Amino acid sequence: MYDTLTTTNHSSDQDITHIAELAKLAIDDTARDSFLKKQSVAVAYIEQLQNAAIGDTPPTHEVSHLSSITRPDEITRPLGQQAQDRLLALSPLRDGNMVKTVRIISK
Repeated sequence: MYDTLTTTNHSSDQDITHIAELAKLAIDDTARDSFLKKQSVAVAYIEQLQNAAIGDTPPTHEVSHLSSITRPDEITRPLGQQAQDRLLALSPLRDGNMVKTVRIISK
């Protein structure tokens, strides 16, 4: 797969090492060489795409033609005492009028 594209070295070993240090990742020579090769292939492919003849084709930012599926923010009334009492009745762990949960994060 990598042989089909012309690869040019856009990053140096020092760049890859610096990025790995910033990400606090240990990287050996084999991994760095592999990353350099894959990155060079990706950059070469992007260069090919930038040079593609697209003519008068308009930019396509959204291909699904979907609109926002988020709901609008609306103020709703509080649940009320009856709903709170029902919720507390369903909860196996309670502390007064609060629902208790088991600890999921250790100290």
